[in-house]
Amino acid sequence: MKKRLFSLVMGAILLSLGLVLASCAGENPLVGRWQDQYGDTLEFFSDGNGVWDEEAFTWSSERGRLRVEFSIWGFNEVEVFDYEVSHNTLTIREDGEDWIFNRIR
Repeated sequence: MKKRLFSLVMGAILLSLGLVLASCAGENPLVGRWQDQYGDTLEFFSDGNGVWDEEAFTWSSERGRLRVEFSIWGFNEVEVFDYEVSHNTLTIREDGEDWIFNRIR
């Protein structure tokens, strides 16, 4: 009886700990507002939408790869970039060129 009660209590504790850790995983580090040296702004929303200087796009990311979908002159385009977030700096790489953005609050 004591073993069973102990197992139930430990199971509940482990389940609770798992839920706490899952909720602390946080959101994607891209989410937020970014600005480059020229004053251009880039904003990623947690729902997968974004805005680049008032132009809407959708986005997703996985393992350092950023996928962006947008429409230009009525044509749907998809671009994939490498990216890195370090503290409050976002670096997006395309064809050997780095675009540097700083997080703005």
